[in-house]
Amino acid sequence: MCVPVPPKSWLSLLVDEASETEFRRHRDLLSDAQPPINPESELALALEIRAMLVQRRQRMTELAALNDISVRLSSSGSFEGVLRLVVENAKTLLGVDLAYLGLVEDDQLAVLVTAGAITQQLPTLRLPLNAGVFSKVVRGAAPFSTRDYQQERRITRSVAADAAAAGEHIRGLLGVPLRSDDEVIGALFVAKRSERQFSADEESLLSVLASHAAVAIQVHRTVERLQDVAAEQDLMAAWDETFSSIVSAGAGLEPMLEALGRLVSGDVVFTEGAIPRSEPGAKVELRASGRIVGYLHLYVDDYPVGPRARAISRIAPMVALAIESDRSALEASRRSKEAAVLALLTQPGQDFAALRHRIRSAGIGEVDRHRIVVFSGGTGEPIDSGALRQRFSDVILVDHDGYVVGILSPASMESVMSANCSISHMGLFAAVSDPVATDQLASAFDSTRELADAMAALGRNGMSVPSDLAPYSLLLSFAGRDRLKQFVDERLGALLATEARRNIPLLETVGAFLETGQRPSATAAQLGVHVNTIYQRLTIVDGVLGTGWRQTDEALGLLLLIRTFAAAQQMEAVPGTLTSAKTLERNHVP
Repeated sequence: MCVPVPPKSWLSLLVDEASETEFRRHRDLLSDAQPPINPESELALALEIRAMLVQRRQRMTELAALNDISVRLSSSGSFEGVLRLVVENAKTLLGVDLAYLGLVEDDQLAVLVTAGAITQQLPTLRLPLNAGVFSKVVRGAAPFSTRDYQQERRITRSVAADAAAAGEHIRGLLGVPLRSDDEVIGALFVAKRSERQFSADEESLLSVLASHAAVAIQVHRTVERLQDVAAEQDLMAAWDETFSSIVSAGAGLEPMLEALGRLVSGDVVFTEGAIPRSEPGAKVELRASGRIVGYLHLYVDDYPVGPRARAISRIAPMVALAIESDRSALEASRRSKEAAVLALLTQPGQDFAALRHRIRSAGIGEVDRHRIVVFSGGTGEPIDSGALRQRFSDVILVDHDGYVVGILSPASMESVMSANCSISHMGLFAAVSDPVATDQLASAFDSTRELADAMAALGRNGMSVPSDLAPYSLLLSFAGRDRLKQFVDERLGALLATEARRNIPLLETVGAFLETGQRPSATAAQLGVHVNTIYQRLTIVDGVLGTGWRQTDEALGLLLLIRTFAAAQQMEAVPGTLTSAKTLERNHVP
């Protein structure tokens, strides 16, 4: 029987892209033909040609995919979109069940994009670089493949990686590094849910896809940096303009703090002293002319980073200069007001127009009558005016000849008069005058200063007005000095002469004896001597003054005179004959 030759040829089968089975069937038909034909050599050649065509079609598909990725890279496509395209093409071109891409972040590999994942573990996976396949690919900077991940012994196991692999049923696995210059920035993986040995061609194809992904990442990061630089420049320009306008307008510190608050999205407070470490928020040191002028306290959860942090660093010197400018302006204003106050107190005889000008310059209010305040330390040495200025910030205080003086406005009068305890604790003596007319300020200043001296001489620290020391101030005034000298000469002259001749502090002993209620033991304790010494001194005093000086009326008068005399000596208000015991001795002792 004659078998006809099949109508198709090897070439027609190739053109029709016939399967390998059809090629073998064609061979069998040729073998059964009459006369018989030996088709084996032709079959081998045809299959080889077919394999070449299949490979070329695969290469064309791969090239088309790579070209698509390249187009997406050069277009304005999103960063994640390009990476997803790479991962999806890796899954399709390599014929796998799963593909995923991860980037190195803080010594971990964070899975960024997946294709074909069936669980939520893999898309959120973060793994250390020292374990699992990640260590082989990223730290080894080389591709790595395994026929069966579950049986792989060449890797250091990671519980998290094994759990994710088990959830995805990963068996065959291939990973290649993502390189940017000489740095490995991540890895691209493909996986089968059955055993599979990946070929060198597949490894090469995945490496090409990984290089495209690396380019996309590098482009994205470059664009991000450029955008950050542009945003920072815009931010700097905007804040430079904002703060320059504040400075040029002379608006001061508060508008700057408000603007800074908007910049950091929080409250900003200026402090002159250092901020405790325990205080929440961020701290910024302010420097001008090489020295610290204060600190900014930023009440924010976290210190600003990036452009905002650099903007703060750029703005901080402007704030410091503004603070210095404000301080200079305040200091100039303070000095001007102090000069006006000092002129009102020390330059009598000014005309009415000059007085009104001084009053306005001093900022104490245009009222008909004023009070003067004089602070003294009682030693003649300058006192700490800074503490007083801080305590009485509403009063213009001036340092003058060891005193601190000021003119009280109606508003500041109450704050000064209510501060008696504070002044006492400071160990100061403060005298406040009665209300006087503006043209009498200079003369009232002299009497108020004498009142402060009298308080210091009597040891009465705190606040006083003229009525508090009326008896003493009368005797210690210039008008009463002659009368005081006469009292002392008449009542104490002989005692002072005896004291000078015998070199025994008799007057001090009498004063202490009267102040302690005429108790010898208490007097001895106050003076730091033996009680017998007190008895001996009192015997001498009785011999000079008689015994009647201990009677109540005599004792009170004598104590008042001794106190006044001591105050006069301290104030140097009495002529030298009064304070010179040797002169008294010459006058009273032959």
